[in-house]
Amino acid sequence: MAQKPSDVVAPLGSRVYLFNYFERVSMDEQAFVDFWSIAARYIQPKDHFISTHLHQGLGSSSRFNWVNFAVFDSNDVCCFGKPDPQWGELMKNAASHKLTAYPGQYEEIASYRGDQLTGDDKTRPDTTRFLLTAVLADDSVSKDTLEANWRVWTKADYIQQNRKGDPNLQDSLLYRMVKARNPLVRYTVRTELKGMSDDDGIALADTVNQQADAPGMQTFTAFYKINTNLYYKKD
Repeated sequence: MAQKPSDVVAPLGSRVYLFNYFERVSMDEQAFVDFWSIAARYIQPKDHFISTHLHQGLGSSSRFNWVNFAVFDSNDVCCFGKPDPQWGELMKNAASHKLTAYPGQYEEIASYRGDQLTGDDKTRPDTTRFLLTAVLADDSVSKDTLEANWRVWTKADYIQQNRKGDPNLQDSLLYRMVKARNPLVRYTVRTELKGMSDDDGIALADTVNQQADAPGMQTFTAFYKINTNLYYKKD
């Protein structure tokens, strides 16, 4: 059943989100984390930075085995295209590792439960888990139609109903891509979980991926842990 377009709301003007999807990183796991940490710690003290989490995919079925998520209060930072020679050198280093990355600027536009959007200013324990659903859609799927049906078409409805009554299940939030140099993931759904075992989470992601996609769309859901968590907020 189609959802009402009013389920999608105006994004918070005070929040800008980065999702960077890395497609099946083949380099050594620790080497990748070390590389990511250098870039993340370079951004951490900059103006407008709030937090970043490196998500590490669990299980073998994930198309994107690493996903970086970061929160800012402005897009006036180096990772959104502001000239910065040192950041440029870091990105050249990334290119030398032949990483296939899909970074994009996103805005948060909907909550499955209809909760008010409040930004993402909190750090999280390493035990936190997430389901991330990458939503790919061709030009035959309009923005308005996808957003009117997002709960069902992105599998958020399946996730929430599958775990209905589970106190560890948090909200599912929808993010819309605003711009990207190498656009691929038009939307992301991020569902936070607490206290779910890794085996159960991997199994849930597998069942989500078995659900049929809407015409013109592909969705990829995986279960993630926080590998590295950086947080900074001015007084």
